[in-house]
Amino acid sequence: MQLLIVRHGESPPAPQSGVASDAERSLSEKGRQDITTLANKLRRDDLKPELILSSPLRRAWETAGIVAAVFSPPTPLKKLPALASGASPTELAKAIEWEISDKNYRFIVLTGHQPQLGAFISWLTQSPAPPLAPGSCAAVEYRGPHVSQFLWVHHP
Repeated sequence: MQLLIVRHGESPPAPQSGVASDAERSLSEKGRQDITTLANKLRRDDLKPELILSSPLRRAWETAGIVAAVFSPPTPLKKLPALASGASPTELAKAIEWEISDKNYRFIVLTGHQPQLGAFISWLTQSPAPPLAPGSCAAVEYRGPHVSQFLWVHHP
């Protein structure tokens, strides 16, 4: 199965965005544009995810929604709290496996935050993760912990 691991798009800090907490931060206009460009690239490359698992934090959920919406029908979305909680790579893998255990997915997207996503990629592949700036993504051929293979990275 291929995992596309997407860091949420650019988002202003909480004080500048006028919200009370980090969880409420929304994407900036640049963040929305970068994620729309990424989503359109996936569609052009015929890479339609079968499921998107997202951190429930607003900026990641907005990122997931933009990716889902470019496809027809839209890709199903599901909030995965482990993508927002700072869960360890092992805990995150267990949460993902639980969500997909009875399915035979070939391609899913995860949307979340750094440094958790980078740590997860490193744990899966046993190699350094590529830098993931806001709006970046990395593709991994998921074969299980420590034996997955890094495929490619996209930066806005």
